[in-house]
Amino acid sequence: MEKERSIDIREGVKGILSSINILDVTTSSFILINDHTEIVYQNFDNRNITDNSSRLINKSMQPGDLFECANAAIGPHGCGTSVNCPNCIFRNTIKNAITTMQTESCNVVLCLTNNRMLAVKALINPLIFDNRLYVAIFISNIYDTMRKQMIEKVFFHDIMNLASSMKGYVDLINDSESCDTSQLISQLQIMSDQLIKEIQSQKDLIDAEHGSLKVSIDEIDLHEFIEIVKTHLQSICSEKQCILEVDSVAKGMLFRTDQIILERVLYNMLKNAIEHEPSGGIVSLKVDYSGDEIRFSVHNSGIINPDIRDSVFQFGSTTKGIGHGIGTYSMKLLGEELLQGKVWFESNEQEGTTFYITIPKNY
Repeated sequence: MEKERSIDIREGVKGILSSINILDVTTSSFILINDHTEIVYQNFDNRNITDNSSRLINKSMQPGDLFECANAAIGPHGCGTSVNCPNCIFRNTIKNAITTMQTESCNVVLCLTNNRMLAVKALINPLIFDNRLYVAIFISNIYDTMRKQMIEKVFFHDIMNLASSMKGYVDLINDSESCDTSQLISQLQIMSDQLIKEIQSQKDLIDAEHGSLKVSIDEIDLHEFIEIVKTHLQSICSEKQCILEVDSVAKGMLFRTDQIILERVLYNMLKNAIEHEPSGGIVSLKVDYSGDEIRFSVHNSGIINPDIRDSVFQFGSTTKGIGHGIGTYSMKLLGEELLQGKVWFESNEQEGTTFYITIPKNY
């Protein structure tokens, strides 16, 4: 009697779920894959699918293909076939769940096509149905939560450091009755400019993510532009006791772009390089003004761990602990989406690490 009642309850629950089509009306995302990690059902809202019947996948599609992952886009056969896929946390967690037949979970940040980001928490549950292995994956979007945490760590960390340093200089000026305070005031001016730049950079990044940051194109003298960039890095170089070597550029070499946004990109590249360079080391900025493009390259002697190279441009990716993780992300977003350029890097033991941005001479 009890067994028959249990069967009736299970059948009743299945009937309820079927009648209201709960997997389609829920705001949560759900993916069902087979033992080849091929999707057989999904309600992932990134694809803007409204016809419920089309949620049953009739062709071979892997999770990265569904998400429109940038690595899947460059793989010869989609998700799982690019050089970066072996390091994918999401795929490796799925494989581990299948191997152990245990529920697994992971937080993962994926770089999507067009420099979009996807941060999700995935609950991965293997199951047997009709003598076949399937994996049910429940996905929650955690991008807003992760961004809030990163802002608290990165933005407020940098702002508090600058504000504390500025207060120190103000205290020195107040205590210096006899000595010349002009140098202290000059340093204070540099720091206040840097404070404003940090706040504006954060605002620009948020606007860029929302698609509301507009470019303002001007004709720029390359020599004058490089001098401005050097000035903005003086305090960071002094603090790290780092030498900044910059290509000498003749006056009269003109190009058209958004100067403020390009400054942001190069500032982040140089700041990142300086922070990874040992005290007394050399960071170089080189410029190639040939053809229809300008290429800026920033080099330091550090090496990026191969295990994280495929995630360098992801939001929150860092090897430096609290207070870092947005700079490389903003380089890619601003440089490619707004300046119509290309941002990339090369890193090896023989030559160190070089970040590049190439932009058109005439936007």
